[in-house]
Amino acid sequence: MDENSMEIQSEGAEKAPAEPIVKVESYNIEISEEEKAFKIFQKKYTLKANIIKTVLFGVVFVLFIEQIVRDPSYAIAWCCAGVCAGMIFFTWYSPVKIRKSLLQALEVLKDDRYVFSLFDDSFMIETILPDDSEFKDKDEDGNVIETEPIEPRTVTFSDTRLDCIETEDMFIFLVKKDTIFVLPKRAMSEGQIEKTRSVLSGVLGDKYETPESKKA
Repeated sequence: MDENSMEIQSEGAEKAPAEPIVKVESYNIEISEEEKAFKIFQKKYTLKANIIKTVLFGVVFVLFIEQIVRDPSYAIAWCCAGVCAGMIFFTWYSPVKIRKSLLQALEVLKDDRYVFSLFDDSFMIETILPDDSEFKDKDEDGNVIETEPIEPRTVTFSDTRLDCIETEDMFIFLVKKDTIFVLPKRAMSEGQIEKTRSVLSGVLGDKYETPESKKA
């Protein structure tokens, strides 16, 4: 073997992809799991803002009620009090409506399966589309239209907009406050769960949450 061939082999070895620390293959995500994860997402990112809005509108509402008590004929106070009450209702109804709409949209993805790969500096989610032609689009002649494969999504732990929440039955990855990845523990062995927990808590620090950490 000459030096050139050795150099080529060396370059190839350097470019070889790293082996994942944990790999969870061919799991699905149930709608109930998506719903639970989205509720946690909303609690983390919108609950505080909703409480502040409710307090502010509530204070203004009380002020207008006081004016109505003093002068029941004060029409503007009645209108403003009604607006405040409506805003408080909308503040809490909107998240529920959004959640219901999202879950309806996710129904079409219930047959998709996923592969989760955990590395030292990132994790990757691959989507496996269902093979059953019954669920695929067809052209005018009835021929199945092949679906383009979905590119794997890789998220690096250096992204400061990444949070992870561990619950009793899943790991929830929140990316940029607008994307949710769910990794159900039912698809993992105890060894995979422990290793995933160890890696994530080590690299994410206080951006990794558990029920115990919230109590501390």
